[in-house]
Amino acid sequence: MTVTPWGDSEHLRSMKLPPGPAHSPQKVAENQRNRLLAAMVASTAARGYEETGVADLAEISGVSPRSFYQHFESKEACLLAALEEILSLAVESTLTATEGGDWREEGHNRIVAFASFVAAQPAAARLFLVEAYAAGPNASETVDDAILKMERVLKKRLEDLGLPQAVPQEMLVGAIGAAIAGARIRLLRGHLERLPEFADELASFLLQFEPPARPLRVAARPPERRPEEREAGDHAERALRAFEALLAERGLPPITMGQVAERAGMSVRTLYANFSSREELMLGAVDAAAMQSVAVMLPAYRRAPSPADGVRAAFSALFGMLASRPNLAHLLLAGTREGGAPALERRAEVLRQIEPLLSVGVPAHQRPVSIRVASEAVLNAVLEVGARRLADSGAEALPGLVPICSFMILAPVLGTEQATAAAEGKGYRKPPPAVAEAVLRAAAGRMSQQLITTIAGGPKTVAELEEASSLSAAQVADQIRTLEAQGVIAALEPAPGSRAPRYASAWARLSTKESGEMTRAEREVISLEVGQVIKAEVEEAFQAGTFDARADRSLIRLPMRLDDQGWSELSQHLDDSLDTALEIQRRASERLLAGGDAAAGTYGRLLFATFEVPHPEGDAG
Repeated sequence: MTVTPWGDSEHLRSMKLPPGPAHSPQKVAENQRNRLLAAMVASTAARGYEETGVADLAEISGVSPRSFYQHFESKEACLLAALEEILSLAVESTLTATEGGDWREEGHNRIVAFASFVAAQPAAARLFLVEAYAAGPNASETVDDAILKMERVLKKRLEDLGLPQAVPQEMLVGAIGAAIAGARIRLLRGHLERLPEFADELASFLLQFEPPARPLRVAARPPERRPEEREAGDHAERALRAFEALLAERGLPPITMGQVAERAGMSVRTLYANFSSREELMLGAVDAAAMQSVAVMLPAYRRAPSPADGVRAAFSALFGMLASRPNLAHLLLAGTREGGAPALERRAEVLRQIEPLLSVGVPAHQRPVSIRVASEAVLNAVLEVGARRLADSGAEALPGLVPICSFMILAPVLGTEQATAAAEGKGYRKPPPAVAEAVLRAAAGRMSQQLITTIAGGPKTVAELEEASSLSAAQVADQIRTLEAQGVIAALEPAPGSRAPRYASAWARLSTKESGEMTRAEREVISLEVGQVIKAEVEEAFQAGTFDARADRSLIRLPMRLDDQGWSELSQHLDDSLDTALEIQRRASERLLAGGDAAAGTYGRLLFATFEVPHPEGDAG
């Protein structure tokens, strides 16, 4: 059974009005039309638009093919009518949800409302989020026009509630694009139950931004166009370049394998020797476009003297390449949507490799799921802003997006003023030491932070770490080698019945003796990291109003005067307290799991800190 705005698919035939004078011709026509629209949603969700025929719609709806053509002149006309009504419902649902008191709350409510519509009507949402782009330009333009309309209305509403006039249009476009793309990918993966949590986290991340300190400027340098098709080498690459060109010129639906072969200057037989179908060509082209993007971005990022330099260098490299190759730009930014779920998944899978770059601006203390949501949001925002700029101004205008894309990544860590300067490529090579250190830690420690956070919950294998984090198996293995060498984690024996080694935190129980064997510099590195995380978490709790939310929360400051034996006894006491705390956490996890929802409960922090201070007046002793 498929849920649609006009009724469940299995009940459509029973919704047929009985013959007779009791129902007017207009009422009968409306009933038939609604059943056909519902059938379009159900059939497309089951088999895709291209495989859906008028006979399928007649079978599902109980409306005869003859009557179908009394309502719609073609299958496409039925699709467009369904899209218009569904988009109207989606926009209305998004814009009429609970109003917010200020622009941030309003924006948060709109993102959550859109996700709620997708979760309630997944088949209808799939029609405009996925299938419309594979159905030809009329359908995709219908969707794009509706998004533009919603964008204009939302911008006016946010401005009325205090949205700063200095917020660039690209930031709004990117935020809406990130919300739509995030909902789309969870719809395709069948993760509808995660949409509410995703929408809440996404909104919190997107709405933290302030506008740049001043209008961002970019150095104008016309890109050099490259003869894309003539550069291709072997048969496969020539075929991919020919496909890129045809996709940019015509869109996917009318392209045939014969046209690709002719454009590539090869026989159809040779083309089929490399690609078995148009769908395989599409995936190969998306794969190549995404890999080329990664190949220009990561080296530029790694060669830069700092993460801030690297972010700007990476986007300069990406948009410079896309500006010089318009067909590739169209494929990566817009054409991928025409390939439907497989192409969108392939692009996301390949571009996941640039997550270290995208997550530079995510505060280090955030949970791994938040890091994944934030990185995905930034990527989807960049792709949507790029697609809009490409449609409005052409590929040669893409390099103008370098400053705003860099700003969106750097602002959470550097702050508005520093991020503005960094995005423009000036004034950021000598930031304040604390800022530079924060950015370096955020960039260098992003992947390791995910593993440390995950391992803190108990020993994990490589496979378990890969599943719990957003990292690939190769990235997990690489980080494990690094963290082992640093003494941050330690290898344990495999669990009984398993051959896979487990890894546990070596910092969680750092004894006084072990600490005493470290150099002062080594201890300071650990202390600085832990201190920054504690400071950030306390500030976050204050700002969110959760610090004093519980009556049973603890806040203790105990001045003490100790001899060496006292310090040793205090250290042992904290070790025992840690054992007790871990046991409490274990029992709580078991209760939550027994209740059917291991993700329930509320988040909290237990902080242990003992340290020597200069003798302050009034302290004990």
